[in-house]
Amino acid sequence: MRVFSTSLFLVFLLLSCVDALKILEAGEYDRAYKVSKRQLDQRMRRDKPAANGTLVTLHDSYLALQDRAIRQIGDLQAEAHPGRWLRIYPLYIELLDRHVDVQPYAHLYPEFPFRYDQPSLERLMEHVRLAAGDYCFQKAASSFLAARANQKLAAREAYAWLLRALEYVPEDDSYRNHLAEMRDLGTVRVLVQAIGYLNPNWHSLEASFASASSVLYNGDWLQINYLNAGGWRIDYEATLDVTSLYVSMDYEDRSSECFSAEVITGYRTETKSEWQDSVWVKVEEEVPIYETVTATITTVEQYKEATASGQIQIIPVAGLRPGGQWGASEYVDWSNTFEICSGDERALPSSCSGSDAFHPSDWDMVHQLACALRGSLIRRIGGHFPILN
Repeated sequence: MRVFSTSLFLVFLLLSCVDALKILEAGEYDRAYKVSKRQLDQRMRRDKPAANGTLVTLHDSYLALQDRAIRQIGDLQAEAHPGRWLRIYPLYIELLDRHVDVQPYAHLYPEFPFRYDQPSLERLMEHVRLAAGDYCFQKAASSFLAARANQKLAAREAYAWLLRALEYVPEDDSYRNHLAEMRDLGTVRVLVQAIGYLNPNWHSLEASFASASSVLYNGDWLQINYLNAGGWRIDYEATLDVTSLYVSMDYEDRSSECFSAEVITGYRTETKSEWQDSVWVKVEEEVPIYETVTATITTVEQYKEATASGQIQIIPVAGLRPGGQWGASEYVDWSNTFEICSGDERALPSSCSGSDAFHPSDWDMVHQLACALRGSLIRRIGGHFPILN
C-alpha cells in the first residue's frame, strides 16, 4: 500500500512540475489547456489558491483553441460548399463542450475570453445540426428515382445517406420512412421453390424445407425466402430440382477379437523330501493351479447414409442481373461404434466402451439432407449476388 501511495505521489509531482506555459509557447494548445486545467484541479482539491501562471496558461490556451475553431468555421462558411455543415457541426460541438468544461475555472480569471455565451452556441449548433441532416437527406433524395427504378446500388447509397441524416436528426420520422423504403428497394429478394420427383422420401424432404422459417437467409442486402408469406416484392425465383434422393438401410458391421489368459484358480498341497541337517525331511508346499480362460470383444459399427443431387436455377423476375444454373449434391451420414464383451472378463485387456443406439429414421436423414441442401442453396445464391452488385 505504501509503494502504491508513493507511486501516486510521484505521478502527481511529475504532473505538477510540467511547465504548461512552455507547452503553450510551443503551440501545443490542446495539451497546454489539459495540463493547466489538471494543475488547477490539484490545487483546488488541496484548498490552495490557483497559481497565477497556470490561470494565464488556461486563459491563453482556451482563447487559442476557441479562436482556431471559429476561424475554421469561418473558412468553411466562405467555401459555400453544400456539404460544409458536416464539417462545421463537430467544430460547434467542440466549442460548446470546451465552453462547458472551462466554466468551473472561469470565475478565477476576470473577463474570461468567451466569444459566445452558452445559449448562443446551442442555437448555432442546432441550426448547423438541422442543416447537416438536410444535406444528407438531399444526397439520399438524389438517388430515389434510380432506386425506385430497381437500381440496387442507388437504393443502398440512399440508405447510407439516410443513416447519416438520422445521426443528425434522429427525431425526423420521415427520414425513417424513406430509410425503410430504401432498405427494401436495395435488398435482392429471391423466392425459392423445391421441386422433386416420385420418390418415397421426396415428401419428407419437401416437408423439411417447409418446416424451416420462411426466410432462409436475411442479411448483406440479400433475402432468400422459401415461402412468400410476407407478400414481399420478389426480384428472382430460384428452383431446387432434386433429381436423385437416396437413403440407405440401417447398416451394422461386426468384428470380433479373441483374448486368452492364464489365471490362478486355486492351490494344491504337494509333499516333497528335502535333505536338511544330514537327514531327509518331508516338506509341504502350496502350488498354484492355473487355468486358461478366454473372452471375446465384438466391435459393432452402426452407420447410415443419405445423398441427394439436383439442379439449382435462378430466374430473373424483376431483377436486372442474369440468372444461372448449377449442379448441387449433398451427403450426410450417421455412425456409432460400441463394443460387446463376452466370456471370462479376466482375459480382457480393457473394459468395453460405447453403447448400442437406434439408427436414425429415414425422415431424420432426409431432414439432415434438407438442411445441407438449404445451406448449399444459400451459398450458391449468395455467390451469385455479391453485396456490391
